[in-house]
Amino acid sequence: RSTLFPYTTLFRSSYSNEAQPFKGTFDGCNHTIKGVRVHKEDYDSGLFGNSHGTIKNVILDGAIIYGLSNRGGICGANGGTIENCIVSNSSIINDYYWAAGGLVGTNKGTLSNNLVINTTVGYAYGVGVIIGGKEEGSDLSNNYYYNCTLNVERSGIGAPSGDLPQNNGAMPAPIIDGDIDDPVSFTVQKDNQ
Repeated sequence: RSTLFPYTTLFRSSYSNEAQPFKGTFDGCNHTIKGVRVHKEDYDSGLFGNSHGTIKNVILDGAIIYGLSNRGGICGANGGTIENCIVSNSSIINDYYWAAGGLVGTNKGTLSNNLVINTTVGYAYGVGVIIGGKEEGSDLSNNYYYNCTLNVERSGIGAPSGDLPQNNGAMPAPIIDGDIDDPVSFTVQKDNQ
């Protein structure tokens, strides 16, 4: 594994948006993208803002994603396919509006074989470690999280209201480093300010 972008990068907006969603195939070839910073006071924030394509084999590490609505590490709003991706050591932050997720803000596509680890997600009506909100057509399988924190001001934890155990849609990682006895940590914090 190598690092595609070794330096901190600041984007005023994500690649793609609702009017011009990403429609191709992005294969990260298991490379790591480090230190991405997205600050967008608008909708659809993430490495990709809005996708109707395929994003696969991407490792996003140490990202800070900020926006008003639909924030996710890999994609703000997904209507395509995201598979075999990892988001680690990241913060997904929004400013009170809808859908913040460690992997995807709002999903109406397919998410499979993804992992979110050591990541904090917070402040939205719909907040979840894998996705913040799901729409019709959302298909999740084999997505896991480990040692993540949700900072929740309003109701709507999960996708949008908890783990999705069917097909391991959003579940705590059962095995880390090959040891089934490793503790799975998941913390929900409420901010009363």
